[in-house]
Amino acid sequence: EGSGSIISPIDNFNKFSPWFLRCVGLVVAGIDRESGENISFMSHLDPEEFFSSRMADSISQLNNQQLSEIKARCIAGTIDAVIVGGSYSDTSLQQGYLDLIALLSKQTQKSLGFEPVVVLGPKKAYCAEDIYYDNKLKQLYVVKLETNSNINAFSAGDVEQYKDKFLK
Repeated sequence: EGSGSIISPIDNFNKFSPWFLRCVGLVVAGIDRESGENISFMSHLDPEEFFSSRMADSISQLNNQQLSEIKARCIAGTIDAVIVGGSYSDTSLQQGYLDLIALLSKQTQKSLGFEPVVVLGPKKAYCAEDIYYDNKLKQLYVVKLETNSNINAFSAGDVEQYKDKFLK
């Protein structure tokens, strides 16, 4: 994959991040107190590179900073957070997926007071997907070749309860 981990700025622009193979994305959006506009940021995190990198602490710190900043900038009660992407296609990817979901859940819970929702769950095949977030409409689009119809959306903290369904 080689794209590494990327975290966008918080702004009112649409977000697009292509080529999620094993990567996991966090999209957080809310309504800005000053402008009244929707603002958002997106994290594109590669679990393999993230957990084996010297940069893991600084990437994690930046993600925490973005969560704190969006909370400070947004009207209370308008913030949403979702997790997308990831692959559970082989045993080498499974623990990294679970660990990254747990980390993002913990960070979001600590900063925003709620867990993000995991939409669609991880892919059971190793194939790419593209993520597009329409900031104005607050709509997330995931373009993928295959979905796992055995999984509906779930709270990130419940990932361990759902992991047996990821490969079915």
